[in-house]
Amino acid sequence: MPPAAVEDLNIALGALPELAARLALISATVPGRITFSTSLGMKDQAVLHAIAQSKAAIDVRRAHEVAILFGAAGVAVSLKI
Repeated sequence: MPPAAVEDLNIALGALPELAARLALISATVPGRITFSTSLGMKDQAVLHAIAQSKAAIDVRRAHEVAILFGAAGVAVSLKI
């Protein structure tokens, strides 16, 4: 997305009070596939609930599935904290 479109989306998102509405707007505006990776923790469950409410076209994957997919694709993921 061009920077101006991102800025417009940011402004539009700021005007929406509910997460479900924001997710629906993101899904309708951002090109390509959107995937949410979850560990099914408490915060993730709140986001999953909002995804379900929004009926947005967002794929949901458990975190270990994402790691398996990266490994199958030959992608090495490393994060040092």
